[in-house]
Amino acid sequence: MKKEITLFLISVLVGITVLPIAIYLVGDLVFGEYGEGGYSGFFIDILTDLLTGTGTIWFLTLSPYIVLQILRLTRHILRVFKQSQ
Repeated sequence: MKKEITLFLISVLVGITVLPIAIYLVGDLVFGEYGEGGYSGFFIDILTDLLTGTGTIWFLTLSPYIVLQILRLTRHILRVFKQSQ
């Protein structure tokens, strides 16, 4: 249980810190500068949307954990399939 909580917290931390940086950098390269305030404005907008409960930002924040769970499920299914052969 402690391992799962740690994994969840690290995943959420990555979703709050690393993903916004990556999204900002790609967006800056593809679309140009983000409105007013650059990265700090972008990050403040993300935090504001997170605190107000915007679904897309919550999905962004939780997506590293969701991806890990999908990978775990896939690995489990492949193991079961391999054992049944």
